[in-house]
Amino acid sequence: MDLSGNVVGYNAGHLAVFKRWLFENFSFRITLFFKEENAGCSASPVLKVVFEFICRVYGVDIMAYIEFKQVCKYYHFGEKYKKNKKTEEKSGHRIIAADNMSFSIEKSEFCVIVGPSGAGKTTLLNMLGGMDSCDQGTITLDTCVISRMNEQQLTDYRRYDVGFVFQFYNLIQNLTALENVELASEICRDPYDPKEILAAVGLSHRLHNFPAQLSGGEQQRVAIARALAKNPKILLCDEPTGALDYQTGKQILQLLQESCRKTGKTVILITHNQAIAPMADRVIHIKNGQILKVERQEVPLGVEQIEW
Repeated sequence: MDLSGNVVGYNAGHLAVFKRWLFENFSFRITLFFKEENAGCSASPVLKVVFEFICRVYGVDIMAYIEFKQVCKYYHFGEKYKKNKKTEEKSGHRIIAADNMSFSIEKSEFCVIVGPSGAGKTTLLNMLGGMDSCDQGTITLDTCVISRMNEQQLTDYRRYDVGFVFQFYNLIQNLTALENVELASEICRDPYDPKEILAAVGLSHRLHNFPAQLSGGEQQRVAIARALAKNPKILLCDEPTGALDYQTGKQILQLLQESCRKTGKTVILITHNQAIAPMADRVIHIKNGQILKVERQEVPLGVEQIEW
């Protein structure tokens, strides 16, 4: 159907007309939705709904909530430079940490990225979290192109949009559990109440304890509460059960899964433990910096059903 109500087939000409019509009728950048170079805020919710409806009418693919498109990341060492008047050559060794990674994740999904040590899982997570940059390709979150952001934009992105949960907690030792969470909530636009979040993760009786007075599982719960208190768009978890025993690890996984289901947050967890994969809505298998396959699971298992 075209904009006059006539039924038409989709082709490149229709797309050009479609883009021109959108540009003439809406006051936001059309490049935001067509994956061109742009790093900024998303359009208003009303305009996005209108845009998605027209895209469906025209058969135009809508950008996923999170998308990696042909992303590459290289690390160099032993570099030597040879300069002359026309060229600058670089010699040395290059490690390919991300090799043309392409995948997508939808909003509110619980996604597990699984692979052996050295596969590139943490590199992927760091690029999505704005802590590292890619050398090629495009990374987007909610129509914002992270891979095109400057340093100030990346700082704001990490501050407002991303919650991090690390393997070794990274709590501030001379602050109580409550103060650790309050510290994160004070730098955000619309944070949750720290006491309520700590109560939600089962630590209402540990508000005034220091990290050294908490068990490993309790410290990880504080770390999850700290990440959730920011009210971020995504929660990035780097081997959150790696330093925990079996039972405590399952409790943390259940907490993360429940946080995803109850709050609608998009949770991305990386692990080398294949047994965790069945609890996810989406499983991304990675090896040697490459995406091997992506699985969509319509009926994820509960954590109580998983054994390893």
